[in-house]
Amino acid sequence: MYPELIHIGSATLHSYGVLVAAGLLTCFAVGLILFRKEGLSLEEGLRSGLFILLGGLVGARIVYVAVNWDRFSIGMEPLWKIVDGGMVFWGGVVGCILALVAYSGIRSGYCWRLGDLWSPAAAVGITVGRIGCLLAGCLYGRPYTGPLAITFHNPASLAPLDIALYPTQVYYLITDLIILLIVFLLRKKKKFEGQILCWYLILESNASLFVEKFRGDYRGYVFGIQMSPGQFLATLVLVCAVITLLIKGRKKATL
Repeated sequence: MYPELIHIGSATLHSYGVLVAAGLLTCFAVGLILFRKEGLSLEEGLRSGLFILLGGLVGARIVYVAVNWDRFSIGMEPLWKIVDGGMVFWGGVVGCILALVAYSGIRSGYCWRLGDLWSPAAAVGITVGRIGCLLAGCLYGRPYTGPLAITFHNPASLAPLDIALYPTQVYYLITDLIILLIVFLLRKKKKFEGQILCWYLILESNASLFVEKFRGDYRGYVFGIQMSPGQFLATLVLVCAVITLLIKGRKKATL
């Protein structure tokens, strides 16, 4: 693939960084459009979006540092150095959720409303970012010799070279495209606040748990069992989202 786009002297423009930045910009653009359609100010959209983004970055980094604490405890890598990666997706999701709750304060109804607005935008941004994963070779799969196998040859790729692998990056991209379409369709049939957010979390966690079975990169383990931190957090989010959706749906039905 193409992990490096442009070389300018000693500086290199990495495809992963470019696509992640494009994903963030797209996420904010879509989010602000949705805010305007809901009659909310763009300033409120920017404030809430930046607050949630900060929470996501902190959460993603905290989980990564916790998983790789042996390296950080001896000073092999600064805690704040994230330009070369070092983030856990589901740590970021949990961080975003906590930031959303903190931003909304005691206005629980407003919290759900914001979640419903930012979920479709996040789906768009994540889908764009997944293209960067494919180009860079991160989140690579286990060895696989089937017809859908993908092989990386570029020496700068993060995936093992010249080995046929499960195309996990493509799996992520396809599932996120499907999730994107579903959450935008759900917006037209929304019945209560928080419905879009809950469904987005349910779909994303299921997709992640499915694709993770084919991953080949080391992601650490939790509680001494064969479950990565991402799988654990995805399972936790899935259970909470399903319970919340059932409770809120039942309340709506009894009104």
